[in-house]
Amino acid sequence: MIAGLIVDLIAVPAAPGRECGRRRLLRRNSPGTAAATTAIADAFRYPPGYGYRRWGIGAVLPGLFFSPAYFWDDWRLLGVPQPRPGRRWVRYGPDLLLVNVRTRRVEDVIYGAFF
Repeated sequence: MIAGLIVDLIAVPAAPGRECGRRRLLRRNSPGTAAATTAIADAFRYPPGYGYRRWGIGAVLPGLFFSPAYFWDDWRLLGVPQPRPGRRWVRYGPDLLLVNVRTRRVEDVIYGAFF
């Protein structure tokens, strides 16, 4: 059995600063399994004044990121659980954040979901 995830990057390297890759391979390890899901994801563009920040559980995400441009609705594709009512998966650069829509607090993070 394969213990980890081995994937070849099939995209152009990320431009420094504003863009997180042009076309990126998406990865997700399912805890406790050898299976991983991969897919192609479009480039992520940070809004003006923003760059990468490593969000942690409990942090409050700015309201700017609560729009369809940042929502990630293909949770099945990644093998992550469906968000409970009142929660949304939000893409922030290479990371995927589960956020409470009412409080804007981060409840879960998958670091490096997109690379």
